[in-house]
Amino acid sequence: MLKVPIIWVLGGPGSGKGTQCDKIVQKYGFVHLSTGDLLRAEVASGSPKGKDLALIMKEGRLVSNDDETLVNRIMGRAAASTEKRADDNEQTVKARILTFRSNTNAILSQYTDRTLTLNAERTVDEIFCDITCALDCLLQKKNLEASDR
Repeated sequence: MLKVPIIWVLGGPGSGKGTQCDKIVQKYGFVHLSTGDLLRAEVASGSPKGKDLALIMKEGRLVSNDDETLVNRIMGRAAASTEKRADDNEQTVKARILTFRSNTNAILSQYTDRTLTLNAERTVDEIFCDITCALDCLLQKKNLEASDR
């Protein structure tokens, strides 16, 4: 029996997580659960929890920041997108980046032996090549473990 691992793709706002996850789904047939999509769906539902989330997201609390390159990249992508989001403004983007960094670093420090860090400042295909190598190796290891049982 194939034992499929749970894979957590992390990256800052606008780093290309969705693009890479789409490619992973296409190649491996995995299910992609996007936290952002799930949260936005809850907001769109109009539920009490969705209303609370809308405020949190608007303030940028879900995800001194001087990373103007990343802010500019995100704002450029937002301006070019057909999907307009309430959290696509400079102040919120800066808050999202700061929140992402503080929360993610605390989590990643607990799993250093289980993480792979990739340089995302390359082409989509170059990044996906590294992802494919890592996933192929991981799946092979999981299949060997399952066959040893």
